[in-house]
Order: sequence, then structure tokens, then C-alpha cells
Amino acid sequence: MATMIIRRLREYGNMDRYLIAIVLGSIMVLAEGCGSSRSLKPRNEICVSGTSPALIFAAAQKTLEEMYFDIEKADAETGYISTRPLPAAQLFELWRSDTVGAYNFAEANLHSVQKIVAITIQPKDGKSGIICEVKTQRLSLPQLEVNSATELPRLFTTSDTTLQRLNFKKNQRKQAQWIDADNDEILQAKILQKIEKRLKAL
Repeated sequence: MATMIIRRLREYGNMDRYLIAIVLGSIMVLAEGCGSSRSLKPRNEICVSGTSPALIFAAAQKTLEEMYFDIEKADAETGYISTRPLPAAQLFELWRSDTVGAYNFAEANLHSVQKIVAITIQPKDGKSGIICEVKTQRLSLPQLEVNSATELPRLFTTSDTTLQRLNFKKNQRKQAQWIDADNDEILQAKILQKIEKRLKAL
């Protein structure tokens, strides 16, 4: 597949190695996302035995921090952790792991998306239940008035045909809002998988 893409690129002119590397890198990232999500079954809860709630809490908090989530609330007494909104990882942020699967990968690169994680640790049938909820939010922007096709890049922001900018007019900024979307079930499963792996290593 990569060979075919390179051949097609060369048909359109003198493509340098850098551009080809970008395209191939995009394919590799997308393929990695598809593969990793395929092995993850959607779930939002796991049960752990033989480990104290304090260790589970610490493992959950450390896992979120390593995934670049900023902790907003961490209450060890109630076993509750929540994060501040984190913009979803995009194409070239290869060091991040919060965008899982082809659909989420495409969404993160086409829309302004952010994720908020909440983890609850509570007793369940003599074990410790770990519940993970990942809320997805999309940015909704009011449209600006345009009078011709050349003004289409300025439909939502003060952009032009050569550069897209996320600059709002004052009245737009007041109307812009984050809209709740479906929970990210695959990321929930990935976070729980990481917590489980960390606990097994203790």
C-alpha cells in the first residue's frame, strides 16, 4: 500500500522525501489506532482484588498523569478522580495515547474535540470496582456571514485561503460552546487496561 501511495505522489510532480514521510507517517498512525482499538472491548468497569484502595487510587492517578491529563480533583477518601478537559491527540502528537481507533483519530483531526475523564473506586462484592467515564465534547461555533465563495474560509473563524486560524470575533466567543457527545468507550477501556497493567506490576 505504501509503495502505491509513493508512486501516485510522484505522478503529481517532484515530491521530496519529507512530504512522503508525512503521508506514510499518517498511514502508520491511523493503522496503529485501528489495530490497538481492535483488541480493546468497550468497558467502563473492572474489579480488582488483593490490592488496597489507596494503591489503586495512586495507580489510577499516575496513569492519567502519564497520559497528559491534568487532574482537577483527586479525593482519596471517596475514591474519586476527575480531570480538566484535554484536547484530543492529533496526527503528529505521537507521544500521546488518548486518541484510540480510526474513528476517534479522524474526529480529532477534523474537529475541535476534548476529553474529560472521571474515575470512581468503590467496594463491590468484596473487591474494589474501578469505574472509568470519558466524556467527549466538540466545539460548536456560530457561523459568520459570507457574501462570496472566496470568503468561505472565514465561515467560522477569521481565516483566509492560505491559513486557518482559530481566532474569534467578540460576539462569536460569547456564543462558542462545548457540546457533549457520546462517551469514548474505547478510551475508557484503554485507561482501565493501563491501570490494570500498572497494578499487576506492583
